[in-house]
Amino acid sequence: MKKGISFLQINIYSIIMTGILLFGGTILYGQEADSFYVNLLQKGEKSFLAKNYKDAVKELEIAVFGRLAETRLKARAYIYLSLSYYYLINFEKSEKHIKDVESLIDKEEFKNLGMSESVLSEFQRLMNFFMRGEIQGKKNEGLPHENGNPQDKEKEEKKVIEDLIKELEMKIRADPDNSLLYYELFRLYRKSENLKGDKRIIKNLIKKNPAEVIAYFLLGITYYNEQNYRKAAKNFLKIFDLTKDMRMDLDLLGEAGAYMMLSTHLRGDTKGALTIAAGLMNYMPEEKISSPSLSQKDKAILQDIIEIYKRKSETEWDS
Repeated sequence: MKKGISFLQINIYSIIMTGILLFGGTILYGQEADSFYVNLLQKGEKSFLAKNYKDAVKELEIAVFGRLAETRLKARAYIYLSLSYYYLINFEKSEKHIKDVESLIDKEEFKNLGMSESVLSEFQRLMNFFMRGEIQGKKNEGLPHENGNPQDKEKEEKKVIEDLIKELEMKIRADPDNSLLYYELFRLYRKSENLKGDKRIIKNLIKKNPAEVIAYFLLGITYYNEQNYRKAAKNFLKIFDLTKDMRMDLDLLGEAGAYMMLSTHLRGDTKGALTIAAGLMNYMPEEKISSPSLSQKDKAILQDIIEIYKRKSETEWDS
């Protein structure tokens, strides 16, 4: 049972200490609350630049909740938040924080925020991306066919997506190191139900950046939905390999672990699934080992695996 645990070397001490620092900070700092929140902003920026987007979100959400005092600092935090949520495929929150930025400063003030050109450039692209969607939505509202022929509307929407896909493919050729563009294109391929396209673009991103954790997660989900459980498990395992020396949010690792356990079980390796259960439950609470995207059937199978592991553990302990 113990042989399968080594690949899950998660730095739980760092995670616990981060939680203490983040959530206990208001008590420790007392009257110096402003410097505490500014410090969190700086930590969030570092996490973002290190591509630890879940950590960045955690740190920056607390920073903007506190007293940053300066509008400029709050705008910086919201810019990093909008980009981090986009990379985490949470488009609703990403767009919300773009609007938070716009409510604080004008575009002309971006250059005075003290942020790198590359980050501001990514944020500008993200703003343009959401703006195109809003403009197109308003155009469609005025189309005479909207209330007349649903097929015409569907064709129009399909044409818009096809045009955006072509535009993004050209942008990627011109700027192949911009990972944001790959995620945008993945989302559009998924929306147009182009399954070959979404796998291809994520694989291309991984070739460009072999440490892109979210890309492996998306590719693993894609293979899982295709019932290619061997390749799915391989991609989820890669997440643990990449993050074994990093501070990572347990939600992401819990989701990856749940899918890895299910993939292993569904390809007929029940013993391997129990070994994964042992490794995961040694490092995180049981409730973290799940995903909101799982079907009720998958959740039931997952719970059965965990219950079998717990019963076997109790038997071994009693013996």
